[in-house]
Amino acid sequence: LMTSNQIILYKLYIYNINACNGFLSGLTSIIAGDNTYEPWAAFLIGIINGLLINPVQNLLINLKIDDANNSISVYGFPGIFGLFLYGVFNNINGLIYSG
Repeated sequence: LMTSNQIILYKLYIYNINACNGFLSGLTSIIAGDNTYEPWAAFLIGIINGLLINPVQNLLINLKIDDANNSISVYGFPGIFGLFLYGVFNNINGLIYSG
């Protein structure tokens, strides 16, 4: 049995892991165009992918795909999604800037 203090520390540990995974997925998503993004666009892309990590984890669980260390949801999905967003937010010839 766990005491209430141990449960609180365990929940804080899980929340810290999720925060670190969200941070890593945000960084992974902006790598595709890190030299061509405006700062606001890089921030927006990082926030979007940081928030999408939990739905991707739930999707993998529902599809019964075993991802023990969350590498698909932290690196795979944000990397692919970051490539798509590169075509939108690229300040040289992206969709927003060139129309």
